[in-house]
Amino acid sequence: MSISSLKQNDLLWLRDRAIGSTEVSVVIADARDPSCPLVDVNPAFEQMTGYSLAEIKGQNCRFLQGPKSDPAILGAIREAVSQRHDFSAVLLNYRKDGTPFWNELSISPVRDQLGTLTHFVGVQRDVTERERTIRQLKLLAGISAIVDQRADPEQTARAIAEATIPGFADLCTVRLATPEAYPRWIGTYGTDQNLVDLTIALEQDGETHEGNTPRSRAVSFPSPAVRAMSRSTPAMLDEVALDDRHRAQLVDLGLCAVLVVPIIANDIVFGAFQFYRFDPEPPFSPTEIELARDVAGRAGSVFEQAR
Repeated sequence: MSISSLKQNDLLWLRDRAIGSTEVSVVIADARDPSCPLVDVNPAFEQMTGYSLAEIKGQNCRFLQGPKSDPAILGAIREAVSQRHDFSAVLLNYRKDGTPFWNELSISPVRDQLGTLTHFVGVQRDVTERERTIRQLKLLAGISAIVDQRADPEQTARAIAEATIPGFADLCTVRLATPEAYPRWIGTYGTDQNLVDLTIALEQDGETHEGNTPRSRAVSFPSPAVRAMSRSTPAMLDEVALDDRHRAQLVDLGLCAVLVVPIIANDIVFGAFQFYRFDPEPPFSPTEIELARDVAGRAGSVFEQAR
């Protein structure tokens, strides 16, 4: 039997079964309502986002947006819907539990037999792993370019720290090894200036200053960098001995992960990068820890060449 010979009811049943059984997320919104409320979603959407149809029916898909969703892409989506044309993009969305994911979105208008726009169909794919890989490759390419400039080692370390924000972490602090017991702070970088200022204030509490360069005294905070540098291996949040006040204030702001990675080459430790992530970003994965070690190793090679 050909598809053309099926009755209308059979075609509707076949369509519903196809949409319901596909692993690709599908949503249908009512274009006749200015707010474009959802009228149907398939099980793949429910599984991908954590939202059930009963929870979100009648709502606009804006509930998937979050603090790091790109405003430019969101504006382009609104424009496409307003102009009633197709649109596709990859954007950062958020599941019901707050977990971010990269969503490959395609929107298509649907018209009835008279050509009147009645619905929009959105097809969504979770491409988080693909996007992470792309961003990691871009990060390494950018850092390779920084290293190839053969600049002053401290300048290189600062530039590498800045390059990791925001794609790899929300904040990054850099310290360099000194003959004294505690490493020397040379910079903290991030896109949220309030977080940067707070972290700098907490990290440098009790430090002395020589010119424009803060030098750590024997205060509790630098111990994460000391630990990572002394054993030449990364230290995670559970291992990082943040002082209670520092930890409490950052946790209140959503701190969810800390990774300290020594800057090392030929078994010589030159310093450490301290990466922070805040909710809703996920903790550092084993792959990302290896990436951070690679990044720190490239910084270490610059220090080694300058010896």
